[in-house]
Amino acid sequence: MRKTKRRPFDKKQLREVLGISAKALSGYEAAFSHPSYRHEGAHVNLESFDRLEFLGDAILNYVICSKIYDLFPKASEGELSRLRSILVSRKILCRVARDIRLSKLLRLGKSLKRQPNTSKDKVLADSLEALLSAIYFDAGLIKVERFILRHFKPYLNAKRLFRLD
Repeated sequence: MRKTKRRPFDKKQLREVLGISAKALSGYEAAFSHPSYRHEGAHVNLESFDRLEFLGDAILNYVICSKIYDLFPKASEGELSRLRSILVSRKILCRVARDIRLSKLLRLGKSLKRQPNTSKDKVLADSLEALLSAIYFDAGLIKVERFILRHFKPYLNAKRLFRLD
């Protein structure tokens, strides 16, 4: 198998694209190296993308649940669940990922690059979740919470949320 040429990854990219000042790059590099990229032999000594995505999903749910619990004190459990499911949906995650230009940092395998953009929505959503784990490991829960709330702020409005449903 022919190895894919690995482009350099640096702190400047994170600062320019996401506004993040990183202490350590390995978690971010793992979060932006999709398994399709790794399967081409590009880089195997990174944290698992899928594991980062798993934890990022949990972090996102925690932060969003806490926020909507505070924002909507009269909402029932069912209403809160509906709001949470809208906010953590692939549709919203893709919007946030596009807003922050996450695709500029993603490393995808050649076969995935050739697929239509609609099939890349899952990749964008998964990569955003993996990024949340990288921020958590690099800077802690408070920083990742700030990052999430800053980028999800436009959607933390009941009227807008129910229109997006």
